[in-house]
Amino acid sequence: MTTGRSNRRASSGAANHATRTPPTRGCGDVRATATAPSVPRPGPRAGSAVPGTERLTELTRPIVEAIGLELVDVEVQPGSRRVRLRVTIDRPTGVGNVSLDDCTNVSRRLDALLDVEDVMPNAYVLEVSSPGMNRPLLRRSDYERFAGVHARLRLKDDGGAPRQTLVGVIGTTTDEGVELIVPRKGGASEGVRIPIDRVERATLDPTLEEWNRLGQAQGGEAIEWKDGEETP
Repeated sequence: MTTGRSNRRASSGAANHATRTPPTRGCGDVRATATAPSVPRPGPRAGSAVPGTERLTELTRPIVEAIGLELVDVEVQPGSRRVRLRVTIDRPTGVGNVSLDDCTNVSRRLDALLDVEDVMPNAYVLEVSSPGMNRPLLRRSDYERFAGVHARLRLKDDGGAPRQTLVGVIGTTTDEGVELIVPRKGGASEGVRIPIDRVERATLDPTLEEWNRLGQAQGGEAIEWKDGEETP
């Protein structure tokens, strides 16, 4: 679920609208995009620097948490014409799934705050979305929350050794790192302990059964895969 706000300082007269495109991998996540006019800001800011994610996270987290949601990630993607600011939100376990209204609510509040704080360049696109099936795993608490679910971990280059990507089931998480239970030949499996600071990128990679279990824990309905898409 995604909402997007195209912040163009000279824009006017655009109407709110939403578009839908098919979900990917049968995850049941319907993508929606909403755009709205922004209040013109005086003075050129085309050369303004893009703030770091740390500052943007400081601004975003209180807005998200104030309405009972969880901030998953803040990502800035510089572009030749417009900067793209992507904010990913979720709901705590057991309290339902992120709705389009949730995304729109955060988008509007954050867009207004960014105007006040004056931290963004002249033109930027703000996208607020739910994490979907391939949710990023960024903190120790993420690994603890999704224990028992398949994940894909890409490891950092270790002293010239080939970069590895491991796929397995998340096991226990300790101060020494996260355990990933990976398959071996002959149907066996092995637990590999990986220091979290060695992980370059990690995302969930759930099976359908695991995805349904997660969705039902949030109060959602089970889905089925059919010809690469989901059915109610």
